[in-house]
Order: sequence, then C-alpha cells, then structure tokens
Amino acid sequence: MSQGLVEAPFVDGGVLGAPEQIAHSDLVVMKFGGTSVATAENWQKIRTLVKNRLDSGLRPIVVHSALSKVTNLLQQILTTAVSEDPAELLGE
Repeated sequence: MSQGLVEAPFVDGGVLGAPEQIAHSDLVVMKFGGTSVATAENWQKIRTLVKNRLDSGLRPIVVHSALSKVTNLLQQILTTAVSEDPAELLGE
C-alpha cells in the first residue's frame, strides 16, 4: 500500500483498558483523511482495508475528512465572507 495508507493492526480494546462492554464490541472506527481520500486508487485501498475488517468479523464505521485542500478552501471562504463576497471561492 502507498505511504500513509496502511492497515494498522487491530488491538483488542480490553488490552487498552476499555470497559468490558466496549472492549468486546465488534464495532471498529476507521478514519481516513486528507490525501488518503483524494484519489480513486486510494478509495480502492480503503475498500480493501474495510473488507479486511469485515472478513475478520468486525463491523467498521468509516469516517473521512474533507478531500485534500478542501478544508483549507472552506476556511478561506469563511474568512473572506466576513469582509467581502466569497462567490469566486464558492465557485471553486
């Protein structure tokens, strides 16, 4: 897999000190952000990672951030909107 998008080993929550009802849950949160969600190739890798968790009997919850550079653009739109029309930025 490409740098920055690799499968982390699953660690039982009980080992990490989670309460028993949480430690034995089959839910697992998988968070991806920025450049890891920026290309179709990476989404195929994400699909494989999620499938690996499903195949091991877990129920993944997938969370992802905005695409690469989108968060910066959203912040720029908000900053611009305070003093001027952000229409051009919204077009982007």
